[in-house]
Amino acid sequence: MEIPFGGRAIDESHYANRVTEMYDKIKLWMTRHGSIHNNPGLKMELTGRRYDFDVRGRMLLEPKDEYKKRMGGSPDSADALALTFAAPVHRAGTGRVIEY
Repeated sequence: MEIPFGGRAIDESHYANRVTEMYDKIKLWMTRHGSIHNNPGLKMELTGRRYDFDVRGRMLLEPKDEYKKRMGGSPDSADALALTFAAPVHRAGTGRVIEY
């Protein structure tokens, strides 16, 4: 399945693009019940990317090229984790979407 990081968010009223939405879903999951292994590189990538809001008040993640210039590398591991939040997940047998 192709996931256009710069493409339209599922929730366009809150997110300027799909990558911002996926990263925010990671944050919601982590603050509610998620956890990751003690991986300093991944933690740096997840916490090192800045965000702002566009003129419509939607969250907008720092572009990857700006992050790379500032941090000296690409957030590849964080992007890989973000892809696991690219589409809604339905609870088996219920048809209901799992909330992060």
